[in-house]
Amino acid sequence: MRTAGRGWLLAAVGALVAEALTLVLILTSSHETQKALNATLIVLVSVSFVASGLVGWRRRPENMMGPLLYVAGISWCLNALWEANDRWIYTLGSVVGSLPIAIFVHLLVVYPTGRIEGRLARTVVYSVYPIALLASLVPALFDPKLGNSGCHNCPSNVILLTDHPGIANAIGIAARSQRRISALIQIPVFSLASIARVSNLLL
Repeated sequence: MRTAGRGWLLAAVGALVAEALTLVLILTSSHETQKALNATLIVLVSVSFVASGLVGWRRRPENMMGPLLYVAGISWCLNALWEANDRWIYTLGSVVGSLPIAIFVHLLVVYPTGRIEGRLARTVVYSVYPIALLASLVPALFDPKLGNSGCHNCPSNVILLTDHPGIANAIGIAARSQRRISALIQIPVFSLASIARVSNLLL
């Protein structure tokens, strides 16, 4: 039987660092008006996945669901990049903001073994990541506010091609203005899913 080994310990330490950096980015943001709320939402979802993943990884290291749950949790920390005061990090946060959803789809497809099995599963997993990236990247090329039209002191968009937010809206593949609402809806779904999966791993 495989053991979690050194990789598990490094992952645990990495998670602590990621969560700490997440809090720093949010709490030092010059344009976030609800710092405590946003920090709580992001860390709550992230920690629930990371903890579930680490427990599952430790108990059943041969099952890939543990590491995938861990990665899903860490990916939620990417949302904190949106709070950065640096324009390059801020823009990067906008582009990678859909990755947690892609990873969640990946989790659903490979449950319960954590392994990609079958043509349909491969098609879904290998396509959901580029779709998620394009869903954020393409509108960002045309929207100087990156969907944050009400923010007057947000960093600038460093990948802007032309100032035409109407094009981004017409594409209709990234509703960043509803980012926090989406997170609120996903919290119970993500938390229940992680609890169910780690329960299965422990049996």
